[in-house]
Amino acid sequence: MKELPVTTTADGVKGSLLSLILDVIPYVVFWKDRNSVFLGCNRHFVQLAGLDSPADVVGLTDYDLPWSREESDSYRADDALVMASGESKLHIVETLCNADGKRTWLDTSKVPLRDHAGNVIGVLGIFADITDAKDAEERLRETRQHLEDAIQAIDAGLVMYDANERLIFCNEVYRRIYAEAEPLLVPGRSYEEILTAFAVRRPDLLRGESATDWAAARLRQHRLCERWEKNLGDHVILVSDRRTADGGIVGLHTDISIEKQRQHELNRAKEEAIAANVAKTNFLANLSHEIRTPMSAILGFSELLANSAPRPDQMGALETIQRNATHLLDLIDDILDLSRIEVGKLRVDCGPVDPTVLVRDIATLMTERAVAKGLRFDVDFGDRLPATIDTDATRLRQILVNLIGNAIKFTAHGHVKLTVRPSSPDTACRTLLFRVEDTGIGIAAHNLQRVFEPFEQADASTTRRYGGAGLGLAISRHLARLLGGDIDAASELGAGAVFTVSHPVPEAANWIDPRREPDAPPPTPAAAEPMPSLAGRSVLLVEDGPDNRRLLTKFLESAGARVAFAVDGVEALESVAAAEADGTPFDAILMDMQMPRLDGYEATQQLRARGCKLPIVALTAHAMTGDRERCIEAGCDDYLTKPVPRRKLLEVIASWVGRP
Repeated sequence: MKELPVTTTADGVKGSLLSLILDVIPYVVFWKDRNSVFLGCNRHFVQLAGLDSPADVVGLTDYDLPWSREESDSYRADDALVMASGESKLHIVETLCNADGKRTWLDTSKVPLRDHAGNVIGVLGIFADITDAKDAEERLRETRQHLEDAIQAIDAGLVMYDANERLIFCNEVYRRIYAEAEPLLVPGRSYEEILTAFAVRRPDLLRGESATDWAAARLRQHRLCERWEKNLGDHVILVSDRRTADGGIVGLHTDISIEKQRQHELNRAKEEAIAANVAKTNFLANLSHEIRTPMSAILGFSELLANSAPRPDQMGALETIQRNATHLLDLIDDILDLSRIEVGKLRVDCGPVDPTVLVRDIATLMTERAVAKGLRFDVDFGDRLPATIDTDATRLRQILVNLIGNAIKFTAHGHVKLTVRPSSPDTACRTLLFRVEDTGIGIAAHNLQRVFEPFEQADASTTRRYGGAGLGLAISRHLARLLGGDIDAASELGAGAVFTVSHPVPEAANWIDPRREPDAPPPTPAAAEPMPSLAGRSVLLVEDGPDNRRLLTKFLESAGARVAFAVDGVEALESVAAAEADGTPFDAILMDMQMPRLDGYEATQQLRARGCKLPIVALTAHAMTGDRERCIEAGCDDYLTKPVPRRKLLEVIASWVGRP
């Protein structure tokens, strides 16, 4: 290198131009003699060293400047090496602590200075501040490290291939998932190479296909898929692959074996629950049948005896039989209602209902029960009620009868009161309250919510002392909610209880004063109404139970009907055919649905298939949801459940035989 003029002042145009160039270039420049004593520098070096001007550096060494002893030793060693070897030392990355204490990264190059004869007379240094670049590099390294840590930490296998299907990267989870292939997972290997080698180690996973075919299918059909499950021995892997913008592929492979096992267990538990529910439904259907069938005979024959002018002591016994039999039927109805609630099949059929008439009807029934127990029963309507509400009259009646019945049952002295009022005096009130209050035994505060649970009562002794299965309140609350309201309870032990039923009121309700309404005429007792007549009618009774067959025959004959009977569906088909052949066809068929040999469903279907047009009334002890629909679908015209009261039976038969 040619000798660089060394001067500490700028004399002449040549010196001024050199000084200007040195100050303008974006590098730090300095030069030293053979002893590493500074001979000159540019202004960037002045700023770095904290000096006032380039002239201030002349005569100083690195030890006189603000860098550390270690840094000065390193700089002097580099100077000596360059001057001794006569060769340049380029792009040395080093640091220094400048005048303001800031650590600075430098990219330094040093070249020997020579005189006109070519002798080394010093060293020229030039360096660039690369602190920003080093900081950016460090941030990039930290970011990359964080990313790698995150990739390794995720609980899924991550794999990356380039556009030529060659492996770029895979994390440890991916290596664990494909443990047999782990030595093959080398960057640069193609997917097909990895799979082919893998097939040699685990041929059982290819299911009889060649590695090449399997790889081709994998690439063609499943490479770019959102979800694809594949089996690796005892493990199930969920694969999600997507193509990147540069044509490469990123795959996420998750071991879902545990989730699949859990799903399998859940499905099995669901199947078991469904099977258990079906078994319970079948059990309840059979229970209903087994109770209703003998109960039909008990209630029916007790009714016949009650109508045969028994002695007073006999009448009392008959009433006891009927009361307890009715209680058993109420219990089985509650159990069936609870079953419908559990499977979501309990329905309400709403329409306009006059609450005043409904409550007066209920009061007539419940007053008799209260008086029989020596209690006073009061009804308070207030001065304002809606003329109609949209409700299911049967279900609302069931709720109120249950609440009032409980109040009477748990009250020994005092009174039971039913109050019906709007929830507020506002004419825009949207809620009607039915409040049942008693002076009975009360309920402890901690038991108030328990009484709304199925089969629960306030305490264990309640069932023993008062009876009941603890179903009524649970069913009533569910019904109240189906009707758009609810039931709340308030009580103290020994101080009576208050149950309040809320029910929505139509938006445009017509409010009336129920006290000004004329009392409804008392209903005509059923016994005073004449029984329907079946005089001259011929009825085929198909019933396998001898007790019920005898009872139903008496009911029908008491109305003037001629009765023929069959004990199963086979005899029913024969009887219908014989009567048609004799020219004395039946007017109606009363068909039991549960019979041996040929049941009522199949018998009815066969009769309809033969063109039989006779009215067929189903008679069954099954009263579950869907039983009526099943009978109608089989071809029956109507449906009665056991035990069927005499009047109801005759009314239904008469309604059908009276039709053209």
